[in-house]
Amino acid sequence: MKKAKKYLGILCGAAIMCSILVPSCAVAQPTKETPRETEDKIGTEEIQPRWEECTECTDGKVYKTKTVYTGWIRVRTNPCIHGGEEHGDLDHREERKRIETYQCVNCKQGYDKTYTEARVWCEFFNDYVNAID
Repeated sequence: MKKAKKYLGILCGAAIMCSILVPSCAVAQPTKETPRETEDKIGTEEIQPRWEECTECTDGKVYKTKTVYTGWIRVRTNPCIHGGEEHGDLDHREERKRIETYQCVNCKQGYDKTYTEARVWCEFFNDYVNAID
């Protein structure tokens, strides 16, 4: 048993030494890009466009022109799941609509996108908590 532990310790030590030595012995391939060019390339690939092309005139750019929110409406009430169930506390789910208007700067054609936002008022915490479906 002692021999097995000794050999296992030697094997683990050798593995650690090899993992330390291998990266220092590896030869890096030269790149044709400078570090700055590589940094710029990575930065521009991650950037999301601020506009999209218009499908009507194919010549203009579509931008978000306004955002409108409706009022919060209570849509459901459930027994509290955050610790207040013993006291009869309730969770109140509220929803509202977010309407974003987009318009082409060239042909003035536009469209709306509608999203539903939700929040939960917990009587136990007397505060808003994460919306759970």
